[in-house]
Amino acid sequence: PDAWMGAGGKMTELESLRGRPVAGFCGIGNPEAFRETLRRQGIDPIAWRAFPDHHRYTRDDIEDLRRWARELPADAVLATTQKDLTIAPGAAFSSSGDILQGAASATVRF
Repeated sequence: PDAWMGAGGKMTELESLRGRPVAGFCGIGNPEAFRETLRRQGIDPIAWRAFPDHHRYTRDDIEDLRRWARELPADAVLATTQKDLTIAPGAAFSSSGDILQGAASATVRF
């Protein structure tokens, strides 16, 4: 990975995630591979949620992620895959890049 992209589409150096609390979620075939990718970049997730491969996020899923995000530190970043960012209901992400009640979002770009 060489950068992360906020939900609003803005690209930022991956370095900016290091040292910040990061929580990850994804619905891919091997979620541990995504977690390991973050770790290899010096980003050790403080919390993690895995959904089944090709998961179609429901409103209940998004509400559950919102509750989960509210329990995280205020400066936490939620990291997900570009695929998951694309298939989650659009209402989950604001155009400013904030996701799920104030936590910043990131999708790792390869």
